[in-house]
Amino acid sequence: MKKALLLMTLIFAISLTGCIGPGLGDTETKVAGDYYLVKTGKLKASLMKEVSGTKEEIIPNTVTGLYVYEDYIFARQRTYDLEKKELVKSETHYFVIHHSSGEMKGPLSLTEFKSLLERMEVKTKVKFENDKIVHVNIN
Repeated sequence: MKKALLLMTLIFAISLTGCIGPGLGDTETKVAGDYYLVKTGKLKASLMKEVSGTKEEIIPNTVTGLYVYEDYIFARQRTYDLEKKELVKSETHYFVIHHSSGEMKGPLSLTEFKSLLERMEVKTKVKFENDKIVHVNIN
C-alpha cells in the first residue's frame, strides 16, 4: 500500500511540473551579454534581456532565427497564433540589437533589414532559410 501511494504521489508531482513551473521542454540559453533565448514549448521562443536580476522580454513570441556576429544579435520573429497554435509566416519581422549598448532596431521588414545590414557594412552574409540561420563570412 505504501509503495502504491508513493508511486501515485510521484506520478502526480511529475504531471504538475508542466502546469506549475517550467515544462520539461522549456529551455533558457544565454545568447550574448545579458540576452537570453527562452523557449517555452516547441514553437514559442522569446528573446529576453536580464535587467537588475529579472528578465524582460525584448522580442516576443516567436523568435525563429537568431545569429550573433561581433557585437550584434540578428533576429527573425514570426507571430504565434494562440488559437491555431501555429506560426503566422506572413507576419515576419527582423531585428538588429547592439548587445553592448542595448540599442535595438526593429521590427523591420526584410527589405529594411537588408538595407540596414548594407549601411552597417556587416562583413558576413546573414540569411534565414527554413527557420534556420545560414551565414557565410565575406572576409
